[in-house]
Amino acid sequence: MRWHAVVWVIVLLGLVYGLDVGRGFIGDDVVTVAYRPETLSDVVALARQPSRPYRPLTAMSFAIDRVLFDRDSHGFGLTSFVLLAMAVVTVARMAYALGLSPVASTITSAVWAFNIHGIAVAVLWLSGRSILLAALFATMSASRVLRRRRWRAALFALLAMLSRSELALLPFIFLAWAWIDADDVAGSRLRFALRRTWPMGVALIIYLGLRVTAGVPAWPVALWPPTLWQVHGLQHGIDPLAAASALARALVHIGLFSLLTGFVAWLTMRHWPKPDRQFWRLLPCMAAWFVLTLPLAFGASADAAAGVCAPSIAVAWLPAWLIDQYWREAGTIDRRRLAGGLLLFGMAMLLVYWNRNEKLVAPAHVSAQVFRTVAAATARRDVTHIVITDRSTCRGPSLFDIYGDAAPDALRFASPRPVVISIEPARVEWKDKHLPPPPANGSGHVVHLVFEDGQIIRR
Repeated sequence: MRWHAVVWVIVLLGLVYGLDVGRGFIGDDVVTVAYRPETLSDVVALARQPSRPYRPLTAMSFAIDRVLFDRDSHGFGLTSFVLLAMAVVTVARMAYALGLSPVASTITSAVWAFNIHGIAVAVLWLSGRSILLAALFATMSASRVLRRRRWRAALFALLAMLSRSELALLPFIFLAWAWIDADDVAGSRLRFALRRTWPMGVALIIYLGLRVTAGVPAWPVALWPPTLWQVHGLQHGIDPLAAASALARALVHIGLFSLLTGFVAWLTMRHWPKPDRQFWRLLPCMAAWFVLTLPLAFGASADAAAGVCAPSIAVAWLPAWLIDQYWREAGTIDRRRLAGGLLLFGMAMLLVYWNRNEKLVAPAHVSAQVFRTVAAATARRDVTHIVITDRSTCRGPSLFDIYGDAAPDALRFASPRPVVISIEPARVEWKDKHLPPPPANGSGHVVHLVFEDGQIIRR
């Protein structure tokens, strides 16, 4: 396969995200990245910690970044972008192994990487790294499955499960693929599929054993239907309207960009390419991938927004196949029309990406300012206490808007050395964060900061 085209996809991704990755820690990022290991064994020990959700490989990657970059969010963002670039390559390799041409494989990776939903959250929100790791290892595993390298595929499948627990369904995807491929096999198709994919069962057993060792439920809680119902407010019974709304939202986020790309290509075409045998072979394989990765698109809002990255792989190949088939059949003038239409579409989307990124990174800009101010305030050794007064109004974000429940943790993490931090007024969401009251006059050197509508100043 010719990889220079994939390199151009990564360069274009750098244009879209390069200036915005790692702008600051937001939400519960600080809780995720706070742990700093002392030795390699401390990193490995994360696999035995009863964290929920159980994503030890993601935790290990953050721990390594913490050692390398300390509190520099740009380093964490750079790692996320590198993971995205690697995933672009592995998605292309997976599409190629499925039988698509080099051109169609490259277009598949581009349509996936430039999806309006999902990728931006996974890259710009540092805690979204788990889905990048999951997509990377899942597609690496798929490529090995298709090349009959069963044990390597099982290893990468295990790494994907350790990145996101919802990918415990990955072995069943590959079992379905093997069953679909058994058309011309004499005897039982199920027996053939099991013989082809049994190392995946070993990987799944190892993963479930690691979960039990860590003290979390053996089967991922996120894959139980009651959990999905609770996430969408259905714990008191299935509301068909709410369930349909949640499913429709996930489907739009997964397939909208692929649909737009295919529609723009169709507008420039004189005829619709006829589905060939390869198309009908790929369709059930990608349907199995889509259905069994769909649970990633449900969950907490930000997690689900990033989670659409995995199932969107299953629809990214459709416009790629359409464009590649038409390109093979079209003449010079028709090819120029198709290329021109896609180029104009890409240039228009670039403005959409930049505008969307600005909205996503705006809280990160504020967070970076808070970190700089708190670090400067604690630079003096005699400072023992910091009091932050939040006077935010509806005109700008509050500390709670930026960090949520993790605001006290974020402010402690921003300080290079231990100091006592108080926030006024204290919210009820922070009652378990052990926030001390403001100090009495004369009790050590106190620094007073005021946070108001996205700005923090020293009083």
